[in-house]
Amino acid sequence: MASIDIRVGNQNFLVKSDVSEEHLGEVAQIVQNKIVDLMQESGMTATKAAVLAAVEFASQMVKDQHQLDNYRGTLLAKASDILEKIERELAPAPH
Repeated sequence: MASIDIRVGNQNFLVKSDVSEEHLGEVAQIVQNKIVDLMQESGMTATKAAVLAAVEFASQMVKDQHQLDNYRGTLLAKASDILEKIERELAPAPH
């Protein structure tokens, strides 16, 4: 199990996960950068910046999931169309 310290404002948080340490480090860096950027842009506290970062990341995740669902639906519909065409082509000719 990988673990990493994430510093938000003046507080450290130990995060543990089943993912690789490299992955966890990359995620931690992205989160820290987003929080620092929000704090510098707006002067908000670390707590508010962390909450806003979480909301923005969750919003992006929902958008990505909807996009993936739409893509999957389109892909399945096209695959179904192709399968129907193949089945028609392979069906025995009527007598």
